[in-house]
Amino acid sequence: TLAVTGYPAEVGAGWPEPLLAYPGLLDVTLHIEPVPPAVASERLRKQRGRFESSRRQDASRGRLDDPFLEAAAADAADLAGRVARGEARLFRLGMYLTVRAPSPEELADRIAEVRALAASMLLDLADVTWRQLQGWITSLPLAFDNLGMRRVFDTDALAASFPFTSPDV
Repeated sequence: TLAVTGYPAEVGAGWPEPLLAYPGLLDVTLHIEPVPPAVASERLRKQRGRFESSRRQDASRGRLDDPFLEAAAADAADLAGRVARGEARLFRLGMYLTVRAPSPEELADRIAEVRALAASMLLDLADVTWRQLQGWITSLPLAFDNLGMRRVFDTDALAASFPFTSPDV
């Protein structure tokens, strides 16, 4: 089992489709948990404070503005406003890939293929070393995330995570 730990900054609708179309035995598991709005607002407020503190510290030391920090601060401010207005919600998403094969050699080959596919999609993967049983249990349809390796997504990003690319959906 591999856990997705890094995602691309921007995605289109149905972006996990290449993983779902993988010809080998690959289980893609999504665990989604809503974040209460009060908790989301508090975390966004703290994050915006960290960004502002970093900007002020850089300015006091005479450093040039960091464009990534500026973009992250603007995104956090926009998201905080949308959450406050009720236009968006936050969710914790855990995405796990369980690869199966009949032999250890073939498993190693399949894992290398899945890693290459994920890298082409700008996804970062982490082995769940020493926790393969928990990874397997997490991939079962039991609605139990035994690994807990999650990232926070907003409503739009989560909606794009579903593989439905039809305009009728």
